[in-house]
Amino acid sequence: MNRYSTLFDLRLTVAYLGERSQYNWWASEFLGETGLDVLHTIFPRTAACAALQAACAAARRLHDHHIGKGRVYHIFRLPTEVEAALHQHLHDSSTPIVPPQHPDQALQRLQAMATDGVTPQNGPVLLQDVDLATLQSSARLAAHYFSAFTRQRPCYPYMVTV
Repeated sequence: MNRYSTLFDLRLTVAYLGERSQYNWWASEFLGETGLDVLHTIFPRTAACAALQAACAAARRLHDHHIGKGRVYHIFRLPTEVEAALHQHLHDSSTPIVPPQHPDQALQRLQAMATDGVTPQNGPVLLQDVDLATLQSSARLAAHYFSAFTRQRPCYPYMVTV
């Protein structure tokens, strides 16, 4: 898996878990069965993509509210070049967008991406020395989210631009 596949999967998994029907961190329900069914009537060919974009917008607003905007970024607001690469990866990839079907499945996905040894924290968490060019950085982000969801305590990992 390349770094963009991993970041994309991490974003999709966290967006799904944070929705109202799972852990209720943000008020959206686009990636669940009902949300996807509704979006299929409006966007028959791109419902999953529309659902992901809508869920990410809700997650971005909440992260921005807790972290702020400016010289910081997080999984739902990455540097412009990374966002562009993720967008390109989405359009170049032949892999369809497949949201998790159940919170347990999503947590297993997140755990598989995560590193060990993260100190559980609540609220905004500044991650030092993060280079999104490495898979280890995605693993650190995944570990913080996995810890937060399993403890049912919102956590918003973020990085600062230099």
